[in-house]
Amino acid sequence: MQVQKVLNWLSATEDFHTTKILKQHWKESKYSYRTAPRPDFGMLLVIKGSIDFVTDGEVLTARAGNLVFLPKYSRYEAFFMDEVDDLLVSFDTSGEEILLHAPIVLSERTPLSCVERFRALVEGHFYKELTRLQKKGLFYLLLDAVITEAEAQTNEHHHLINQAKALLQDASALSVAKIAKKCAVSESSLRQIFKAQTGMTPAQYRTDIKLKQAAYLLESTDLTVHEIAEKLNFFDAPYFCKVFRSHIGLSPMEYARDKKI
Repeated sequence: MQVQKVLNWLSATEDFHTTKILKQHWKESKYSYRTAPRPDFGMLLVIKGSIDFVTDGEVLTARAGNLVFLPKYSRYEAFFMDEVDDLLVSFDTSGEEILLHAPIVLSERTPLSCVERFRALVEGHFYKELTRLQKKGLFYLLLDAVITEAEAQTNEHHHLINQAKALLQDASALSVAKIAKKCAVSESSLRQIFKAQTGMTPAQYRTDIKLKQAAYLLESTDLTVHEIAEKLNFFDAPYFCKVFRSHIGLSPMEYARDKKI
């Protein structure tokens, strides 16, 4: 899980230092790390409005109250919808680095204690003459609050993710909207939580499960490609073959021939 991976890294890494501390206001604008990757890590708290982070055609929407982790070396565009206020702390480490390709939401409902520590660091940077150690101390207090809250929310999401996974594996092939309704969350929240916790969208997870089932059927039965496509609710046999080849690197017939030798 991506969120847990980040939390483990933040907890284990001993040497962080801030590189940039900003209090920002945006109005229908954008910022891009497409041509050159992000040079450091970032922790961004959305105070007002919403931001669309676009990476390789995928969109992560961060709303007021969300706490976003911005990975070093990631390439993305940030689109600031309407008017946006945010607090940003950029940081780096001389220790082991974590590699993620896109921003993720660490906390959806950032608590007051975490917001206060964020503000203490940002306002201390701008309005007080903090020493290097004072600034580092405030940053570590912020990390402690972030880790504590994100771990609590991860535990809350555990049941939701398991329920969604079970529904995605169901042969009835419910839409993501209907699955979200059964899980008592909005569709956008389900997509966001599912991607953050599993590293995949619900659609990608469903396709992955279906392809594993298809591979098993090709190895262990004499079902035809058409029968497997129908059994697993693919649109038709040609579409099944296209998806299978794009993920496995072989056509279903080639895969079956190789595995049954």
